[in-house]
Amino acid sequence: MIYQSNWMPHEGIVTHSGGQIPSNMDFFTPPPIEIGSILSAESNLTHSKQPISISARISLSLIVGGLLAYGIRYIAKTDEVNIIAIATGAILGLILYLMTEFRYSCSYVGEQGIVRLFIKGSRTAIPTKHQLCFKDASNLYVTQIRNYVNGIYTGTAYTYKWKQISGKDYCLNGQYHAEKKVPKDGDNWHFANTAERVWSIYLLESVNEKLNSLGYVEFPMAGNPKAVRIGRGFMEFVTKDKEPQRVAVTEMKDITLGGGVFQFKHQDAKWWSGKGKYSFTYSNIPNARLFLIVLESLTGIRWQ
Repeated sequence: MIYQSNWMPHEGIVTHSGGQIPSNMDFFTPPPIEIGSILSAESNLTHSKQPISISARISLSLIVGGLLAYGIRYIAKTDEVNIIAIATGAILGLILYLMTEFRYSCSYVGEQGIVRLFIKGSRTAIPTKHQLCFKDASNLYVTQIRNYVNGIYTGTAYTYKWKQISGKDYCLNGQYHAEKKVPKDGDNWHFANTAERVWSIYLLESVNEKLNSLGYVEFPMAGNPKAVRIGRGFMEFVTKDKEPQRVAVTEMKDITLGGGVFQFKHQDAKWWSGKGKYSFTYSNIPNARLFLIVLESLTGIRWQ
């Protein structure tokens, strides 16, 4: 049986990685109107996918688990491995039962928010909704950590955490394996990355208001500096004693971003002194992508 989607993407809507939406991608529930016009969407359900009945899943698990247990006992040719064989077969059967459960998700990124929707058990199940409206959030913090074991890359862990004005944080996290490039299409990281990009665009209006009223845009942080302010052609670093130290971009000697750490150094800074040197981590600054956009727009400083 072929099922019809409850929502069809309009022209111009793409996947979270920017590709064309496949014709067999089934959006089992439409996006909520609260997140605004949809920019990207994805689903891991296809039109032809149907749930497997519980009885069929149990039968399949028993058959596969039983065959594995019999195979272990047959190869060992001894009754002493009966318990091991039965336990191994039971574990495999349970894993297979869980893997064949009907469980799918779809996600949307809109101009005003994002949402993930999940169904479990059947197509008629009521979806579980995890939604974030941008108007309810204050700041976004992003952390990405490349993991290595004995010098060998083992994967990258990421967390995108929106602080909400009220209520608990909204988090998107996971792992992918792509050391020097972005993950493959369909990876959940693309949803988080696109959400960050659209969130940054959403904040630009308030950025312009702050720039017009204050002459700078402030990014508060924990630690030292307590905040970084960006204005036209200058940066201000608010130290722990709350004294702003203004530095013109033309007076900066070194500007680097490495290992997730921003470093800014005044041309008069001495190697033995911390004066005129400022550093902070990417994960510690709120709305880091917006920070990069504002930094390039107002000072001309740009990172690839």
